[in-house]
Amino acid sequence: MSTHATSTAPLFLYTANTPSGRRASVALEEFKVAYPGTVDYEVRALQMYTPDGKNEQKEDWYLKINPNGRIPALVDKTADNFVVIESAAILLYLARKFDTEHKFSFDPVKDVKEWSELEQWIFFAHGGLAPSSGLVWVFNNFFKQYKDEKMHGAASGWATDQTRTYLGVLNTRLEGRDYLVGQARGKYSIADMNVYSWVAAASWAGIPTLDEFPNLKAWFERVSARPAVQAGMNVPPNSW
Repeated sequence: MSTHATSTAPLFLYTANTPSGRRASVALEEFKVAYPGTVDYEVRALQMYTPDGKNEQKEDWYLKINPNGRIPALVDKTADNFVVIESAAILLYLARKFDTEHKFSFDPVKDVKEWSELEQWIFFAHGGLAPSSGLVWVFNNFFKQYKDEKMHGAASGWATDQTRTYLGVLNTRLEGRDYLVGQARGKYSIADMNVYSWVAAASWAGIPTLDEFPNLKAWFERVSARPAVQAGMNVPPNSW
């Protein structure tokens, strides 16, 4: 079994091909391209919710890495195997440690407002868009058989409505902008990486297209065209 203990890469990512996992892998791919020779990583794909009941994120060996039993988790081997859990925290850690030229972030001392905006939109996605989108998937894949049809439909519908509201907020924010944060039309940043994978998963929440959100749709197409994003969205391929 591949683990960070046997890896020779400076960073090691425990993940699965989910929106939360993709946040981390997209960021790592972007940083790897932007800072060659400094940022590189290896991956351990965790098996989750398999037909035979396997769920590695709840196994003892992984709980020693992340006691919360969730993916992703990043191990920084250059910092005495320092572990970062929570996808948004991983992006902020990468920016603080490796984004020395502020290609994907801002100087938190000199650009206080921009850094605050960066955090605001990261927390917006982490605390709002991601949970509401994820709830629809959970309702439809795990709880449906335990709820009566009327109750299940109401719960799932509520979560879909919440997701639509959050997508609308993003659409408003992107009026006249290319990216979420930064002066004028904005600058591509970890805030965009953090939101992207959950916008890509809008169909999970019963929203099959972004046609009702034209600004968000244009942003999504713009970010989707980035080679590092395409690579990160396929890490790891078909892991569960």
